Amino acid sequence: MQNEEFIELAKLLIKTYDTKLLNENKELLDRVLKRFDKETVESLLFEKDNNGVRFIDDRTLKFLRDNNFDMKDISFDNVRVNNHSYLGLKNVTINIDKVVDKDISNTILSGVRLLGNLDNAVVNGTNFTGYIGKLVLNPQKVRNKDLSITNLDGIMIDGIFDGCDIFSTSFKNAIGGIYINPQKIKNKDLSHVDLDGVVIVGDNGRKPSFKGCKIKKTSFKGAEGIIEINPQELDEKYIMYCNFDGVTFTGGFENLSLLGNEFKGSENAVIDLNKVRDANIITKRVLDEVDYIPLEKKEAPKSKVLSMFKRSKI
Repeated sequence: MQNEEFIELAKLLIKTYDTKLLNENKELLDRVLKRFDKETVESLLFEKDNNGVRFIDDRTLKFLRDNNFDMKDISFDNVRVNNHSYLGLKNVTINIDKVVDKDISNTILSGVRLLGNLDNAVVNGTNFTGYIGKLVLNPQKVRNKDLSITNLDGIMIDGIFDGCDIFSTSFKNAIGGIYINPQKIKNKDLSHVDLDGVVIVGDNGRKPSFKGCKIKKTSFKGAEGIIEINPQELDEKYIMYCNFDGVTFTGGFENLSLLGNEFKGSENAVIDLNKVRDANIITKRVLDEVDYIPLEKKEAPKSKVLSMFKRSKI
């Protein structure tokens, strides 16, 4: 354990820390960091709230991240670890079963070794990309069935997503059989979802239905199954920034507004520019990817003055 004088000096350094110091005072920083043992780091990194619950000091975490600090001896047990990025730290180990409330929400876990299990864990907003471990996730067992804004890269999926919130979830590089029935997810909301690797299924072996679904910024690229969409049945008047690779359309786009979508790899997409909303925002790139009916040329309105002269006896 370092003496109190050094701890206070370290606190002052962290409080006034600026990344420019990395270049201007690298030698001084290296000498200070070499004196950071387990007790020193934990006394600087962890604070307690009014209820005695330990949480992470933002300034200290940034300081350690910027200096790629080795955390191999640091324990996060009984610490509130959510709402932080651990990117840049070395040898971080977090046991999900032992952190406060099993809450790892809104974290970036690249390079972090994760222990424990995800049953009853809070995972919304978590980015698992690059984590170390072999976690298995049953969507029915995570807290509140909330997987929104979660990147499941590297996570083994074992279960169904009925009733789950998957708004803005990425399934790309998730492991295992991933089956989603659009009619059974929460609010039928597929907005911002990357469905790469997902098998789209329907009820009792029937074809999947997207009736009433929300699909803004949805990527179907890499999804499997029968993916047939009638745009008229969607819960959308604005279909924006979707990737429809692999989708077969069974209806038209009348009275819908289309912006920034990718239709390459889709089938039966026919856009009648005379019937969609805001035809002027549909780019040439989009029109090159679909069959379309061009805008009809409208006759210019006749001049009222000219008409008056024609009717005049003069």
